[in-house]
Amino acid sequence: MAHRTTHNDAFTSAWRSCRGSLQMAWHAAPRSLLRLSVLRLVQSLIPAAQVWLVAAVVESMTMTSSTTIIVMVCALGVVVVGGQLIFALQSQAADRLKQDMTPRVQTRLARSVAQLSPRSMASQETSVKVSVARAAVAEVLAQPDRALSVVAAALTGLALFVSLFRFNVWAGLLVLVSLVPPIVTFNRIAAMNIARWRAVATRDRLADYYTEQLVYQRTATELSTLGTGEQLVTLADGIRRDVRMIQLAYLKKVERAELLGNAVSAVLLCGALAVLFLNGSLAGAVGGLFGVVGAIGATRLAGYSVGQVLGSGAQVGAYLDFTAPSDTPDDVMPVHSGTASVHTRDLTVRYPNTTKPALDGVSITAQPGELVALVGANGAGKTTCVNAILGLVQTEGGEVIIGGERADAMSDRRRLGYFGLLSQEFGRYELTVGEAIRLGAPGDGGERVADLWSALTAARLADLVRAMPNQLDQQLGQQWGGIGLSGGEWQRLALARIYYRNAPIWILDEPTSAIDAETEASIFRELREHKTGHAVIVVSHRASTLQSADRIHVFDAGHVVQQGTFDELITVDGRFRELFDEQLITANPLGAREPATPASSGHIPATNS
Repeated sequence: MAHRTTHNDAFTSAWRSCRGSLQMAWHAAPRSLLRLSVLRLVQSLIPAAQVWLVAAVVESMTMTSSTTIIVMVCALGVVVVGGQLIFALQSQAADRLKQDMTPRVQTRLARSVAQLSPRSMASQETSVKVSVARAAVAEVLAQPDRALSVVAAALTGLALFVSLFRFNVWAGLLVLVSLVPPIVTFNRIAAMNIARWRAVATRDRLADYYTEQLVYQRTATELSTLGTGEQLVTLADGIRRDVRMIQLAYLKKVERAELLGNAVSAVLLCGALAVLFLNGSLAGAVGGLFGVVGAIGATRLAGYSVGQVLGSGAQVGAYLDFTAPSDTPDDVMPVHSGTASVHTRDLTVRYPNTTKPALDGVSITAQPGELVALVGANGAGKTTCVNAILGLVQTEGGEVIIGGERADAMSDRRRLGYFGLLSQEFGRYELTVGEAIRLGAPGDGGERVADLWSALTAARLADLVRAMPNQLDQQLGQQWGGIGLSGGEWQRLALARIYYRNAPIWILDEPTSAIDAETEASIFRELREHKTGHAVIVVSHRASTLQSADRIHVFDAGHVVQQGTFDELITVDGRFRELFDEQLITANPLGAREPATPASSGHIPATNS
C-alpha cells in the first residue's frame, strides 16, 4: 500500500508540475508554446505516415503505372526528409520556449524571495525552500517540452497501432504494448531519481556555498589574505566526492533497469515483426518493418519522457509551491509618514532549546523626539529586544505597542513600515550610489533626487559623492569596475538609506562602529537635529555616543537593570559604570574621576529594575 501511495504521489506531482509549467509557458510565450506543440504533433504522426507510404509504394510496384510509383516514392521521401527537418525545428522551438520563459521564471522566484518576511528569512526551513526552488529553475524551464513529449509519444504509439492494425491486428497490439515496459522502467528510474535528488540537494548546496566564498569579493579577499582558500576547496571537494558516489550508484541502477525494460520491449517488437512477415502481405511486412523501427524510437521516447516528467515533478512542484501567489498580496511595503512611538511592556523572549529567557520582562519606551540607547555586554539581550520590537523573533510574553496599536495585530509588512533599521551587518550593495540609497524606500520611482542629496548630507557623505565622476550614478564596487569605499563610507551610505526612508521610528545598531570619532560626532549632531519627528533607538558600546541619549536602558542577562541619562548612570555604582569604566579611564589617562554622587545630593539616581 505504501508503495502504491508513493507512485500515486509521484503521478499527482507530475500532473501538477506539467499543468503549472504549461500555464507559465502560456503566459510567458504563447506563440512559442503553440509553435512547439504543432511541431510535436506533426513529428508524432511521421512514423505512422512512413508505414502507410512504404506499404503504398510496395503495393504500387505491382501496378503498371510508373507515375503512381514515382508519386508515392516522392511522397515517402518528402515525409522522411520532412521528419528530419521537423525534428530540427522542434529542437530549436524547445530552446526558444526556454529562453522566452527564463525571465518570467527567474523573476517570479526573485519576487517570492523578496516578499518573504525577515522572520521567515531567518529560519533554516525557508533557506532550504529557497535553495530547492533555485535549483529547480532548470527543471521548470524544461517541463513544458517534456509534457508535450509525453503526449507526442502517446500519439505516435496510437498512430502506429492504427497504421499496423490494417495489416495485422496482433502486430498493432504488440507495438502498442511495447510502449509499456519503457514507461514502467522510467517510472522506477524516476522514483530512484527523486531519492537521489533528495540525497544530493543539501550536499550540493553546501559545496556551492563553500565555492561562493572563494569568488565573492569580500570573503575572497579575506581568504586570499589569510592564504586559507584551499581549506574551502578541500571541504567542497570532499562533499563532491560523496555526491559522485551517490551519482555512480544511481547510474548503475539505471543501467540495469533500462537493460531489462529495453529487452522486454525488443521482444514485443520482434514478435510484431514476426507476425507481420508470417501472416501478412509483402506490403504489410515491409511497412511493418518501418513501423517497428518507428516504434523503437517511440517506445524509447515515451519511456524517457514519462520518466523525466515523473522524476522532476517533485522539484518543479517545490518551485510552484514556493512561488505560489499569496492570498493577501502586498507588493509594496507601506512606509508610514508622520510620528509614532514604540513601547514594550513586560516583553519576554525564549529561544528554542534553551532554559533561560533571552529577554525577561523588559519594558522600554521611545517617544517622537527622543533618542533612547540600549547598552549591555554581548548576549545581554539588546539585539533580542530590537528583533522583538521589529517582530523578527517570537515573543513568549508581553507586548509591543507601535503608534498606540498592538504590533501583533499588524501584518509583518505594515509593522516593518514603521521602522528604519541600520544593523551591524548592514548591506554593502554594489549598485550605483542612487540605487543603493533608494533601497531604503519601497516602490521608489527615482524622482526624489533632492531627498537623496539631503540623506547624503545628513550621513556626511555628500562631499565624497559630489567628487565622484558620475555622482549619484557612480557605480560602486571594484569588481564591477566601480569605486571602492572604506568600511566607514559603506556604513554612512547605509545610514543615508535610513534618512532617505524617513520612517517614524529609527533603530540604529552600532551605527558608527566603523566611523572615526570626528565623523561620529557630526553624525550624532545630525541625529539630534533630525530626531524631532522620529523616535530613535540606538544600540551602542561607545560612551561618546551615549552622551547624546535622552535615556539609556542597561541590559544584563535579559533584564533591564538600570535606566537614566548618561550623567545619572555614570555617577553611581552599577552595571553601566562597570561596562564603561575602561573607556572613561582611557579617555582620561590620569584616571581622574568625580566620586559617585549620592542620591541626596540633588542628582536623579539611576533606576534599578
